[in-house]
Amino acid sequence: MKKDTLAISGISSFVGANLAIEFSNKGFNVIGLISRSFEEYEYPRNLRLEICRNRGVSFYQLDLKENYSIKKFFQDKHPDYFIHHAAWTNNANSPQFDLNEAIKVNVKPLRTLYEELKKCSAKGIIITGTNQEYGDKETGFKEDDICIPTTQYGLSKLCMSITASQLCNEFKVPTRIARLFNPIGALDNPNKLLPYIIHKVNKDNKFDLSNCIQQRDFIYIKDLAEGYIKLVDDFKRKDFDIFNICSGEAITLKYLLFQIVKYMGKNKNL
Repeated sequence: MKKDTLAISGISSFVGANLAIEFSNKGFNVIGLISRSFEEYEYPRNLRLEICRNRGVSFYQLDLKENYSIKKFFQDKHPDYFIHHAAWTNNANSPQFDLNEAIKVNVKPLRTLYEELKKCSAKGIIITGTNQEYGDKETGFKEDDICIPTTQYGLSKLCMSITASQLCNEFKVPTRIARLFNPIGALDNPNKLLPYIIHKVNKDNKFDLSNCIQQRDFIYIKDLAEGYIKLVDDFKRKDFDIFNICSGEAITLKYLLFQIVKYMGKNKNL
C-alpha cells in the first residue's frame, strides 16, 4: 500500500523536526523542506536535521520566496499533505522585528502553495499559527476570540491565517490553522530557559532565577505533534478551521521547574 506523502517547511526548527519525526513514526513518507544545503546548517539545526534523516525523513531544497521553486517541488513530489511551518521569527518579540520580511516568508508564498496543492489534488494543508495572534489578556484564549495582536510577529501570523482562510475558500483545499502555545521537550534550543536549566540541574550546578510566578500554557512536544496528526485526520470535514494546540491549563514556571527537578531526582534548592 502506497504511503501518503507529507511535506513540512521549517523542518530545522524545534517544532518542525519533532513533527517530521512523529509523522514518520506514523508511517508517512515525510519530505523536509530546507532553504539551503544540508551542510550549511549549524547547531542545533544541523543536529535536528541529522536526527530526522536517521528516522527516514528525506530532504528537498526549496526557497519559499521563489514561486518557481515552489512549483518545481510540487511537480517533482506531488505531496498529499503540506505543513507550512516555516516562518520569519528573527527578533519575534522585539520592536526590531522585520514585518516586511515576515510577509515575504509567512504570507506571500501562500497563493502559489494553494495553486499547486489544488493542481495535485492534495488532501489538505496545516499552517502553523501562534497564540500571539490573540494579543494579551488575563484569561485563556478560545479559537473564536477576536484577534488583536500586540506584537508585529503576531500580526504577521494573523495575516497568514486570514490569507489562508480566503485561499481555502477560493481553491477548496481543506485548511487547518494550528495556533501553538508554549511547547517544551527534546531538540529545543539549548540557549532557551528550560533546556539551560535542565543542563545546569543535571550537573548539580546552582543558579539564580526570579520568583518565576509568571503563568504560561505549556504543552509537551509529543502532545503537540499528536495534535497535528489529529488535524490530518480532521481533513475529512473539508473547509477551514482553527485549533489552539495547547494544554488548556496555565501553570507557573516555578511549578514546572520543580516538576522537572523532581523527575530528574535532583534537589530543588539548586
